[in-house]
Amino acid sequence: ISGRDLAGQILQVTNGHSRLRVGDIVLVPSTDYRDIRKAAFQEYAITTHFNAARIPLTTSIHASASVGVAFVASALALGVSFGVDFSTVAKSPGPNLLNIVNQLNRDDIPADIHGECFSSTRESERAQRGDWLAIWGGKPYPSLSTRHFLTWLMCLEASTTTGMITLQLAKLAGLRVICIADAARYGSKLLATGADVLVDRHNPDRAVEVIRGVTDGKLRYAIDIVGKDTATLLQKSLDSNGHTHLLGLTGLPEVRNERIRYHTVPIKLFHTAPTVGESLVCWLESLL
Repeated sequence: ISGRDLAGQILQVTNGHSRLRVGDIVLVPSTDYRDIRKAAFQEYAITTHFNAARIPLTTSIHASASVGVAFVASALALGVSFGVDFSTVAKSPGPNLLNIVNQLNRDDIPADIHGECFSSTRESERAQRGDWLAIWGGKPYPSLSTRHFLTWLMCLEASTTTGMITLQLAKLAGLRVICIADAARYGSKLLATGADVLVDRHNPDRAVEVIRGVTDGKLRYAIDIVGKDTATLLQKSLDSNGHTHLLGLTGLPEVRNERIRYHTVPIKLFHTAPTVGESLVCWLESLL
């Protein structure tokens, strides 16, 4: 039965070299939607050993269940599409995903993500500490008590969780982050989580002006989590001189600018490239 995120107890391990053991409590981002054995809305599920992250005993299993796909999407967006090097994170160093991807055999991953993985970001264009990143739709997820397990709501929560996790990972990597969201409802939480600048989404044209003003018109990296319309607004916020990157989680502008590189999250990397998947879940274990 469908479903993208799960948490539970390991009952059987068939890989003798796995770091997982029977009895471990794990969260599993189920990004391989074509394999129904890995789906979340069922009592028993199967996962590959490199796609499960162990949950600390002090961490809520229910809260952990909502982290997986959002974390994977955030890490791949920043680490692969924008080239952020998480190995520079001081307290819990993570993977240098772009370097890992460059060592993969192209034949081992789906052809439809080759462009995003191997030619979307030049070495000279990798995001560095101090660079600005704008996130449109970076808002906190609702409390667990209000959650309803319906497919459409699960998708909505995944997008809001992705915004919050992207903010946290970007700050760990030393980026400066602008969050465009409902300031009245989410401003306090976003600022407490690390947002450097908060822009209210209710006046879109003004939001673009503020972003360009704060960054002196030199914004190079932006992630949209809402849709095509807001992605188009973010496009206007980017540096018009080129070498800029826009990633759309749920859509990209219909009218493109040839000086901007457009990205989508290569989510299939997580379950098709064991070195990528394991590096992400091991880092997630450390972060938790």
